Amino acid sequence: MHQWVKEFHTWWPPFRVAVLHETGSFTSNKEKLIPEIASCHGILITSYSAVRNLQDSLQRYDWHYVILDEGHKIRNPNAGVTVACKQVIIHTR
Repeated sequence: MHQWVKEFHTWWPPFRVAVLHETGSFTSNKEKLIPEIASCHGILITSYSAVRNLQDSLQRYDWHYVILDEGHKIRNPNAGVTVACKQVIIHTR
């Protein structure tokens, strides 16, 4: 995840980039980070499990892009994590 942050800062430093994960530096309630990033059109980097656990919060906002790295993790079309990712993507369109 932190490699993605590094790449975004290398290629476009003005982007607000945040990691929504236990390894991130944000120490407050993780759900508070979602509206902060969405309101400034920033970049939210997170894990598949966080998408599944926070899907209701993530679906409240219109994301311009959703990039899914390591797509093999959503190979099973009926898995909870796959359904959660699809719900965020459908809401984004």
